[in-house]
Amino acid sequence: AANRQAPLAVLTPSTNYAWRIDTVNPAATVASATWTFTTAAPPNQAPALAAIADRSVIAGQTLGFTAAASDPDLPAQQLAFSLQGGPPGASIHPASGAFAWRPTQAQAPGIYPMTATVLDNGTPPLSSQRGFTVQVTAPVKPVITSSGFNATGAFKFQVTGDPGPDYRVWGSVDLSSWIILRTFPQAVTPFWFEDTDAQNHPRRFYKLDMGP
Repeated sequence: AANRQAPLAVLTPSTNYAWRIDTVNPAATVASATWTFTTAAPPNQAPALAAIADRSVIAGQTLGFTAAASDPDLPAQQLAFSLQGGPPGASIHPASGAFAWRPTQAQAPGIYPMTATVLDNGTPPLSSQRGFTVQVTAPVKPVITSSGFNATGAFKFQVTGDPGPDYRVWGSVDLSSWIILRTFPQAVTPFWFEDTDAQNHPRRFYKLDMGP
């Protein structure tokens, strides 16, 4: 009889199989063999985390980017991101890898090194890391560029400066006691401030500061 080759089979890792083979010789005698086996799981491979470029940001602005990672295992495993050594307020989303940080005025100027890590859920879990730095600079000092009165008699002035910080306008009648007249959160500059209460005071002083 001619030799016959069994067809190739594609096996799934970590799976139990039971096989049986029947052979027939020229005398029409049937012989059977049965056995079971378990395919081994391939070794876990570490995920790959793309390089993260150093960044710079002005205090009060929000820095954002997304860390990119991939897993070479098939099927790809679940990945989780984390941040090590980050300053207060900095975070990375564990599922998407989205990084966000809005540094405060107190954190400027400064250079902040930190490390992003991606971890898979294989056995054993493996990870990859990338280090990067963020340089925080102080915003420029805001400037009042124009001032005057509107049609209703309210005093107004225009403020220029870096966009992003929270701008607060303070008012005083004696340069001793100050109150916040208005806050412009994450301001887009330039902007106008109108003091509708100015006409109720013989004189009024103003100052600006920024946050957070």
